[in-house]
Amino acid sequence: MKDATEPNQSSEPTTTAVTIPAAQEVAPAAVMSLCNVGQNPSMAIIETRRLCLREVGTDDAEFIFLLMNEPAYIQHIGDRGVRTVEKARSYIAEKFASSYSKFGFGLYLVELKSSRVPVGICGFVRRDSLEHPDVGFAFARKYWSQGFAYEAANAMLEYGFGQLGFEMVLGVTSPSNNASIRLLEKLGLRYLKMARVPPNDSDSMLFSADTKRPNSERSASQQPTPDAG
Repeated sequence: MKDATEPNQSSEPTTTAVTIPAAQEVAPAAVMSLCNVGQNPSMAIIETRRLCLREVGTDDAEFIFLLMNEPAYIQHIGDRGVRTVEKARSYIAEKFASSYSKFGFGLYLVELKSSRVPVGICGFVRRDSLEHPDVGFAFARKYWSQGFAYEAANAMLEYGFGQLGFEMVLGVTSPSNNASIRLLEKLGLRYLKMARVPPNDSDSMLFSADTKRPNSERSASQQPTPDAG
């Protein structure tokens, strides 16, 4: 997962919550939403069995500050120089919010549906250097190995191929990030090649998936996989 870059296409933002049911669950229309209550209800994008995904706001600056300074984030995603909560607030406005307005999508805050506690971020990044958007995810270390990254990213891919009309989604990760590689493969993305993807100064692994990604990888009820960014 990497940061949003400068725009090279535009689309209208989507703010309607979409319920992504797990296998054999009731239809979305029959699922009572717990996401559209409490903080920032108008920004809810997706809900799954355990999670709510919504736009990141400046009130989330403390969590973003903590997440972006975790050792695993700095090692595998990069050091963005966000050293204070105030800098995190500016980063949210400059990166997260600008992506929503310019592209109609971006990286979203992932919260536990039961408590609205933030656990990570997940969504799409649009880069000048890549032809298609790539799926990104990063979760706080204390919430790894509980299947949250798979549940959120799987729902996000469904949203991208469905509501956003994507024909292809890419995945970008460092060769040393084994947990991220396993997760991308479980999501149905397949390795393409090594590629230099700015702002990284070394080659990254590039994965891709289209609307025909394997159905066997698309049930959020599967066993948890390690979560990483």
